Amino acid sequence: VKRLAELAKRLLDNDEGAFWQDTLCVPQDKDLRDTAIDRMTDTYQNAYKVLVIDEGIRTMCTLESNKEQCLLRIATSGWRQRIWRLQEALLARELCFEFADGVVGCNFFDGQPFHLAKKVFPLLQYMTHNDATCTFEPRSETNKIPVPTFSQIITLLRHRTTSNPGDE
Repeated sequence: VKRLAELAKRLLDNDEGAFWQDTLCVPQDKDLRDTAIDRMTDTYQNAYKVLVIDEGIRTMCTLESNKEQCLLRIATSGWRQRIWRLQEALLARELCFEFADGVVGCNFFDGQPFHLAKKVFPLLQYMTHNDATCTFEPRSETNKIPVPTFSQIITLLRHRTTSNPGDE
């Protein structure tokens, strides 16, 4: 919990704020769990930032790593394969990743790797971005969340799993 709190502090411009971590915050009691799951959309949509913590990404990516290799690690990570992670990524104002030596936002892939990032990691197509300048930007509170078509959702769900089929 201390490590999560430290990571949350790094993401904020000040010392105020809280973090949500599914495993810690979703109750085990069925009724309370159902209520928490029903509110997940609001939780992720209203989060200032969503931080991806994945052992494979953290151990294999650094701030100095080849960006294309980091994209491959993210695209093939355990995080990328979980059903719930689709929701948090689509709703995030800003999606961040923990690397071995720091935390990066999607803007880590600005510039040359920008177009490859959107192809290798299709969720990035739904982040606020500017194709002309090849940049990703945090979504403002007033920006609407892009709504994928049914066909796009099916594509995004492909190869994702859950440890609790009832959650689907």
